[in-house]
Amino acid sequence: SRESFTNRAVAARDLSLEAKTRQRVLDAINSRALISRKVVFMGDSLTRQHYISLGCLAPEQIDRHLTPFYPDRNGLFYDARMELKAGGEVFYAPTAGKVFRYNWNPPPDGPIVGGEESWLNSCQNDMPLEFDTYAYSGTNPDGSRLTERITLVPGDVVFLNAGFHEFREEGHANLLAVLDCMKKKGADKFPRFVYMTSSLQHFDTEHTLTNAAGERIKKCTNYVPENIMMKEEVQKFQDNLYIIGQDIDMTGLGNLHVGGEKTDCTHWFQPGVPDLFAALATDTIKRMVEQQEEESERMKMTSMANQNSFVAETPEHVLFNTFEVEQTFKYVDDGFDGEEDGDADYDADDGINKDYDDDGINKDDDDDYSDEDAEVGEEGAAPDVEEAAAVEEA
Repeated sequence: SRESFTNRAVAARDLSLEAKTRQRVLDAINSRALISRKVVFMGDSLTRQHYISLGCLAPEQIDRHLTPFYPDRNGLFYDARMELKAGGEVFYAPTAGKVFRYNWNPPPDGPIVGGEESWLNSCQNDMPLEFDTYAYSGTNPDGSRLTERITLVPGDVVFLNAGFHEFREEGHANLLAVLDCMKKKGADKFPRFVYMTSSLQHFDTEHTLTNAAGERIKKCTNYVPENIMMKEEVQKFQDNLYIIGQDIDMTGLGNLHVGGEKTDCTHWFQPGVPDLFAALATDTIKRMVEQQEEESERMKMTSMANQNSFVAETPEHVLFNTFEVEQTFKYVDDGFDGEEDGDADYDADDGINKDYDDDGINKDDDDDYSDEDAEVGEEGAAPDVEEAAAVEEA
């Protein structure tokens, strides 16, 4: 009934409010954890709901977005993107990298099936991971949307889920192959992959309904004892991937599914359960950034402690000699170490400026100084000195 539908929608909204999902997403954006970062959601229509929730929880933070809806499919869309005002961009790219595929029957211009950018091939050939998405504006001569190739770099984050479709096992195998390649090549060269556990369907397998046409349709139930798909995913990926969503208990949330005439026991009311995953995704990025900053600070403090320990434990005469060596290196490395730098007046061997003699008088600036004054006689003394000696002897 309409009353039941409304009550269930309100309950779904309250679940999101109680989890403070909007505030968590805003906290992550305001912490600048997403700035200059690309975030990609890869998965079927359940993952699409997570992407939608992220945008709906913080609409004032979005600078521009592109969501190509298909009116003849009840507003369905495939590839999409949104750019944040604070910097950073979020994508929904279900078929990126040719990792996952689905038994969809899409219109001709969606979803983008990835062209040639297989992530496994890219990894094996030491190329960056890329994917195609729609450009914010522009069309091709045939009227189709322009596409743009996006390159992922270290620091970007990809949230993945293989979905509920018949190609689920194939998707898992493809993902494991990509992860294995990334590990061999050096995981720090690639974006961070995070697996989002599967949502929970609430089909009543013991009872069915019969509609007016006599067709048997499935019925939803409010409670399912366990999330079997999630357990399978944890077992497969716990040694290869960071996994999120394990702590979201959906077993008793069957009444928060859309339901309706088609008895949709898979998709959720929004706001609702998808908000929990969206907030968890931004929590994860924020925590990753904080951990990186903490690690950087820890390494800095360790370096300073090691330096202080060296000074405290080293004898004074060794420190003095070390200081002299450091100063010598400074003379050599400061960019003024001889004629190769273009400094013809500097003698790198003794550090003495050639324009100066030992008494510190600049030969060029001394009006009384002449080259004749510096001439030395055959006996090794200056002529005026010999003359003075002769007068004294007389």
